[in-house]
Order: sequence, then structure tokens, then C-alpha cells
Amino acid sequence: MRGATNPWRVVRMSEMSSSSVAPESGRKSALIVEGGAMRGAWAAGVLAFLYERGMNRYDMVYAASSGACSAAFFVAGMVEPGLAIWREHACKIIRKTNILRRKPIIDLAYLVDHLFRERARLSVEAIQNAPTRFCIVLTDCHTGEPVYFHARDERIFEALRATSSMAFATRGFDYVDGHPYADGGVADPIPIQRVLQAGATDITVVLTHRLNFRLKPTPRFLGPLAYPQFPAVASVWTTRQHVQYNAAMDLIRQPPAGVRVQVFSPLKPMPVRALTAAKKRIQAALLLGRSEASQQIAASSPAAHPREDGPALSP
Repeated sequence: MRGATNPWRVVRMSEMSSSSVAPESGRKSALIVEGGAMRGAWAAGVLAFLYERGMNRYDMVYAASSGACSAAFFVAGMVEPGLAIWREHACKIIRKTNILRRKPIIDLAYLVDHLFRERARLSVEAIQNAPTRFCIVLTDCHTGEPVYFHARDERIFEALRATSSMAFATRGFDYVDGHPYADGGVADPIPIQRVLQAGATDITVVLTHRLNFRLKPTPRFLGPLAYPQFPAVASVWTTRQHVQYNAAMDLIRQPPAGVRVQVFSPLKPMPVRALTAAKKRIQAALLLGRSEASQQIAASSPAAHPREDGPALSP
């Protein structure tokens, strides 16, 4: 990718030093965490590695679905309790036998109300006091448009339930302030355009798919089945989600001049899929995320700096 026809300077994530998280004066840093249900275990491993390396000073954090759940503990400075949920309890969230009972496969009450509120006690106060603006991506069920919920009070638990409302595996939506919202990954799965609009110049993206992944469109007949009450969400899910996702991936590869994008993405196939319930596989995904983050940091190369003719990019 370093041919003369390519105007972009390609720089691996491993070439970026930890100091790049705290940008120079006048620049703003952002962290984006992709969701993906149980694939989020890999992202949680990456976040743990970032936190341990002191790479946790971001001006803003945007995340959806399971990415938002891990990001909440990251922003609160509660990485270890968040990891404990993945290691010991995430396997109990997926209840495939519920299909026979016509109940949701993903138990959001257990995840949010029990694990987040009671067992791990995600600290709303810590998030309020954090210097980071933490936004949970939601999809407005009436319009199908993305909503970027600024998490700063007890409503964070409602927002986490809503953004984790995976199609078919849950009822597909939940309420925040009495308004129905669906998984934020439907309307804006990788909100890089949003953080650019917010002024971010140094962006770290944690993906749960490889950087060359292209999302295929969801068959249109599935939309009304997944969202029978909300045709706007059904339409966005089947006609726009893949367009938004692939455009975000393109923007990651070629961001605006002067913008630095650092990417962590899986290097090998994950041991988990979206609805994996095997405890050992989930634990393996956590360890793999941490290990591959380390690999992507460790490779030797000079530090990256943006060029006038193009940004630094992490493949």
C-alpha cells in the first residue's frame, strides 16, 4: 500500500506510541468501540490492554451494543469488574433454550439489572467525574436515525439495555425516558463520521471484524420480522446499515488530512461468534484481544505523524 499511486501514509497501530492517546494542544482524541454481541469479548480484551498501558485518556468515547457495555466500565475506570463479567458471567447471558419458551435468547435483565447494577456496580459517579464525554449510540425506533446518548446519570442503564437489544435475540428495543430505541449498531455501527463532526483529530477504533471486512445487506424480508412495530428501523437495518458500515470502514482507511486514525482489529479468526455461550471460548476471545492488541503495539517502527497530503492510518 506504499505505492506511488497511493497518497495516504499507511502506519500500523503498532507504530503509534501510547503518548498518541493524549494529543497535542488543539487536537481532540476519540475512542470508538464496535459491538457484535459476544464478539465484544475480543474488544474488551483490547480495552483492558489499553487501560493497562495508560492509553485511557480520551476526550470522547462512542460505542454501541456490547462495545458500549465494555466502554462504560473503561470510562469509569472499572476495567477489572468489566472483565470479570466477561470471564465468569457472560456465558449465562445467552440462553438458547429460551427459543423453545418463546423468550429472548439474550437476557438483558440479567446483564444490565443484575450484573451491571448490582454485582459489578458500574459507578455512574465515576462516569460523571471522568474527563471523557461518553456517548452510547442508539437507534430511534420512530425515525430510524442514530441518537448519541450522553451517558452521565442513572439513565445509562436504560441506554445500555437499548443499545444491546439485538434483533431476534431480544425483543429488539428498549426504553430510555419512555422512548423506544433499538441497537445503535443498526443506524451507526462505527460512528467515525460523528466523532469527526465533534472535532476529533486523533481517533482510536477498536473493531470486532478485520479491517478488510465488508458488511453485506440484510435480506429485506427479515426487517419486518425483527421490527414489526417499527418499520423505520426495519428499513434502516435492511437498506442502510451495510452502507453506513462500509462507508465508515472506507473513512477509517482514508480519513481527512491531518486526522490520525489508530485501529485495533482481529488478526485471526475469533473463537466466538455473536451468540457463543461457551465460557472457555469467551475467555479465549478476551485473551486473544489482549494478545493481539499487544502484537499490534509491539511491532517496531517510528512514531507516526500526520502529513499535509494525507493522514496516518492503521491497517
